[in-house]
Amino acid sequence: PLRMKRPTSRSSHSWISIVLAVPMLLVAITAVMMAHSRALKLGDIRVPTRLFPGYSGGALRATRADLKFAVRIGDGTTLMGTRAGAYRLANETMVPIRGLETRDIKAVAIARRTGTALVGTRDGIFRIAGDSAVIARKGDVHSIVTLENGDVLAVPVGKDAVTSADGGNHWIPVAEYARALATLPIPDPPTTVALSRLALDIHTGAAFIGRANEWIWIDVIGGVLAFLVATGAWLWWMARRRQAALVRHRVTTKRWPRGPRWARRERRVAQREAV
Repeated sequence: PLRMKRPTSRSSHSWISIVLAVPMLLVAITAVMMAHSRALKLGDIRVPTRLFPGYSGGALRATRADLKFAVRIGDGTTLMGTRAGAYRLANETMVPIRGLETRDIKAVAIARRTGTALVGTRDGIFRIAGDSAVIARKGDVHSIVTLENGDVLAVPVGKDAVTSADGGNHWIPVAEYARALATLPIPDPPTTVALSRLALDIHTGAAFIGRANEWIWIDVIGGVLAFLVATGAWLWWMARRRQAALVRHRVTTKRWPRGPRWARRERRVAQREAV
């Protein structure tokens, strides 16, 4: 009678490793990509989302309901920003702003001299024109606010603050902020740190080599993980080919190759066939 082969710990481990190899490889590659996102200018590359279920309408419904801001703009309508795009509220109708779909909106500022609304995102600052948005300045921003004189102040990530007096067409660095920051003394190392922060710093390597060099830690860990996944898959494939070749050898010669290991295998096969 046909008997089903009982799974062993070795075979279970192999199949679980095969199933997890793809997500582990994706984690390794994307970790390196995030560490070098600014240098590689990944924010400028647009990728179709039809292959990723997480970007479907049902998955984004909850994030769209997460309101980040609401502000009255020059034409009398209300501009509303969410974690998944910006919308213009007019006559109780939500009109999506083209060009900001799926973007996480951080802040908004109104250039009072021109009445232009500027929206800050991780991909840059966008200028609202009707129901669409155009890029006014590339690069992630910490914040964007309206000053008392009507100008707009933006604080890019890793760069000096800039201001614009013409609705985002031209940006001027704020030199006085950079000079003031340069006078700050180097802070003393903290004596304690929150466990949640420590866990994050250990994960990124900042706890060992500092935040400025954490990309080295990410590259090494991501590279090693990708190497282990690739070589593990290759060894598994070679073992399968070798096993298939041995089975063909036994079918042809009616015996396993010479050696104590194959003698034991032959005895086990004979015992199963005798049952």
